[in-house]
Amino acid sequence: MDIEGRRFLLSTAQSVVITSAEPSDGDTVVIRDAFVPIADDLTVTVEPVSLLYITQRLHGAFDNIKIALSAPIQAGQGYEFTGSAVVDASTRLPGYISVYYDAPSNADMAVTVGLATKARDASTPQPINHYVLQRFETRAIPIPGPCVLVLIAGGVRSGETLPISLLRPSKAGQAVSGEAPAVAQSPGVPMLSRYLRVDLTASEQAVIHFDPRLNAFQYGPQPH
Repeated sequence: MDIEGRRFLLSTAQSVVITSAEPSDGDTVVIRDAFVPIADDLTVTVEPVSLLYITQRLHGAFDNIKIALSAPIQAGQGYEFTGSAVVDASTRLPGYISVYYDAPSNADMAVTVGLATKARDASTPQPINHYVLQRFETRAIPIPGPCVLVLIAGGVRSGETLPISLLRPSKAGQAVSGEAPAVAQSPGVPMLSRYLRVDLTASEQAVIHFDPRLNAFQYGPQPH
């Protein structure tokens, strides 16, 4: 993102946002990362799934997921949540992570489970999806595909859930002349641009740039 794009983000209190591509419960996606670029060229690493997490809260749209417990996982392996810990189970299902809620008698009726990645700063893990798990039930969570959505947004943060119904794909044919006015948004009111679906299997590194005429990202390097 060039300096004009970065100025636009700062003046409108927006960030570059990367979300999961597959919807979770409630037809929402989870913000995997949110940041303001500090240079024209920036390499962003999308970490692979490596953790299963549990929270005691159920989450709706525009809700921030705060992880209470997490454990390392292996693709295809089954796990059990005992109410206080995640332990291995004998079940296996290729392409999924399965988790059974072996709830103690004083446990909540339901918890939220999901997959997460290690955070860039090695602090709290970063959730990438969320699902409700009832007591004494099993949830099969699909391993996420190799795609993410990239957009700009304001009033949101990493770990927050966004309604998939509000997200629109970018269309290259809709470019307009001139630049969008840099008007700051109202605090706490989410604002979302159109997204670019980025396939991470197309190559080892996907190159994209921000197009101010579209107010969205496009494939390819930044034009000069």
